[in-house]
Amino acid sequence: MKTRKYVPVFSPKHLSYIRACRKNMYNIAEGAVRAGKTVDNVFAFCTELETCPDKIHLASASTSPTAKLNIGDCNGMGIEAQFRGRCTWGKYRGNDCIRVRTKTGEKIVIFAGAGKADSFKRIRGNSYGMWIATEVNLHHESFIQEAFNRTAAAKLRKFFWDLNPSAPNSPIYEKYIDLYRIKQERGELPGGCNYELFLMRDNATISDERFAEIVAQYDPQSVWYKRDIEGKRVSAEGMIYPGYSSALETPFTPPRWRMFLFPLTTAHKTPSLLCYGAKARAFGIFSGSIATQGATRRRKRLTRTMCATWSGSSARACRKTSSAA
Repeated sequence: MKTRKYVPVFSPKHLSYIRACRKNMYNIAEGAVRAGKTVDNVFAFCTELETCPDKIHLASASTSPTAKLNIGDCNGMGIEAQFRGRCTWGKYRGNDCIRVRTKTGEKIVIFAGAGKADSFKRIRGNSYGMWIATEVNLHHESFIQEAFNRTAAAKLRKFFWDLNPSAPNSPIYEKYIDLYRIKQERGELPGGCNYELFLMRDNATISDERFAEIVAQYDPQSVWYKRDIEGKRVSAEGMIYPGYSSALETPFTPPRWRMFLFPLTTAHKTPSLLCYGAKARAFGIFSGSIATQGATRRRKRLTRTMCATWSGSSARACRKTSSAA
């Protein structure tokens, strides 16, 4: 049976980024979902892998299975596809890897999860050449630092990162991406930084009809639309449930008094609880009291019931002290 070779299609913007990877150490593709960021880095990484003098390299994601799926497979365009017939999946010193036969000898790409605080332990003690990471904003900072340390002796030291936009004050920007871009502009970054922001419209394989379908799934005012479609770095702000503000056609008017009962759990060593009164702008005076139910027992939490009363009377403050059994 004759098979047809798949030829990927890249837009000019993607081609420019891939070509720039050849002459830069730091290569960072940020942007909207389905923009083709990971594919670009995989192609650039595999191009360097063919002639790279280093033998062992690192591929990471939030988890090891994610790294194998997004980088090793990458919807049929990953490392496995680029070296089809010249690579095999296996283990290297207990780590999942893919072995590749290149023009300059065998290369080993180790896959690692990076989302946990102790993930760095999986790569400590070894030396790597290049490092390709997907969703680097989901990597724990200790892993990022360790990965940089592990590539210090590389003969060809290169990094390939991709990520979807996060909050503007995310550490991945302040400590790494934006810092590298600033140093690049000042001429203070040896090796160079190749950064590009991609949108879904930059992906040549997404038709106008499919793009319209995807956009229709989102609320244009939501954080997810700004991140996933517009590729912007935004933070969730305002009310937690903004939709409820417009749903109230008439202002809420509470009765003269109302009683609320809800459990309040405190640590077993707490000797006392303070209850106070406070004035709320449209709700009159709030006063509360805390009553003990049952005895406090060692290594167990004490459950109390708070009775809060809305009232027009003056605020009252009282202190309830509980004794240990």
